[in-house]
Amino acid sequence: MRRHLRHVEPKSQIDAAETEDRDQENVTTPFDALVNAQVLDDRLVVEVMARSLVERLQRLERAQRATRNPAQAERLMTASLKEMQALERALRRREELAKPRQELVGKSKEFVGRVFQATKDACAAFIEDYLHMMDEAVNAHLADYSHPERLVRRMSEFQRDWPKAMRQRVSDAVRPIWQETMATLR
Repeated sequence: MRRHLRHVEPKSQIDAAETEDRDQENVTTPFDALVNAQVLDDRLVVEVMARSLVERLQRLERAQRATRNPAQAERLMTASLKEMQALERALRRREELAKPRQELVGKSKEFVGRVFQATKDACAAFIEDYLHMMDEAVNAHLADYSHPERLVRRMSEFQRDWPKAMRQRVSDAVRPIWQETMATLR
């Protein structure tokens, strides 16, 4: 040991100025990207952990290949195996965290498709009913020309009432789908 440290003074210590110059804030970590994240979710944390473990595992394997000491190589191999197990746990956790999100995305797509179809059907039924009502009003007018105010009144009623009636039809069609979807998410 003395032979290797010949150039060092026996009672020397590290100068305090050498260690104080280092800025502790500039040390990078795998979690730096998460510090300023607006929303911190488990998925991001697990992904950063997995990436960090992979990098550490690669460094351990390089160190193991570079060493000539069998005992040190064995210690590095043991550390490498432990890192691999930790990585496997992190990846399993990531898969577990991704499942609920994937299920929610699938249910959302199904919900939007069903709402779209129900809205389309409700609008088509509404238009058909109102066209039938207008046909009746026109036929009644054609049967008796003496009362044109009836036709005008029916047309103004239609113009006044159709937005509310359309909303009600669509709302009635979508409500059961919404309730069913919410029940499955609970």
